[in-house]
Amino acid sequence: MNKLWYIIERRKIYLDKEEQPLPVNLIDSGYRIKQIRKKHNYSMAAFAKLVGNSSASTVNNWEKGNNLPKADRLEKIAILGSTTTDWIKYGDFKEYIQTLLHETAATSSLSEKELEHLSKHLKQKNISYEDDVQILMEVKKEYPQLFEHYYGEGYEDHQEVTALIAEDCPNYLVEKKNNYRNHLLPLINTLSSKPGRLELLAAAAVLLVEEDAETISFLTKKLPKI
Repeated sequence: MNKLWYIIERRKIYLDKEEQPLPVNLIDSGYRIKQIRKKHNYSMAAFAKLVGNSSASTVNNWEKGNNLPKADRLEKIAILGSTTTDWIKYGDFKEYIQTLLHETAATSSLSEKELEHLSKHLKQKNISYEDDVQILMEVKKEYPQLFEHYYGEGYEDHQEVTALIAEDCPNYLVEKKNNYRNHLLPLINTLSSKPGRLELLAAAAVLLVEEDAETISFLTKKLPKI
């Protein structure tokens, strides 16, 4: 299974659970709400009454990015701004695509011209915000080079490393080790809560994989055996 397909399978799990595909940046969405209010020269109090019998402090919380309006109020704000609730939550569709690609660890970004082409292509197929699986499938067809780092030459060398973190993928050798879940994973979990420690572990792991003699000697002498 290559990296892209693993990501897509994970996305399907998210959608099956009815979880939001991409998190909403509340600061950005708050700024868009403020843009709409300012465009019509409404005070916070007047805007609050217009969109749902709210208070000025509630609107202030929206605009500061403390929370997002409920669905019915968000819909009214979108109508007032002659836009969509998706735009308020995520911004321009091209921004959404770029954010999705960044999250999937694509090896490069699309140019503005490529984004424009892809955006039009997706809209023609009625693929829009939150259709993450379909978006990734179309990106793979249109721009396969974005993911070649994962399924091109040498990908096999990365599979064992991926196995250490991909809990949903079965049949990895490391999972057959007796101390994997009872000892190793708890240690990694503890390290993740300490600033900088997980990065040190990753660096040490790279040196071990590369058979760095000095690192192996140091760890053998100084650290307890697992």
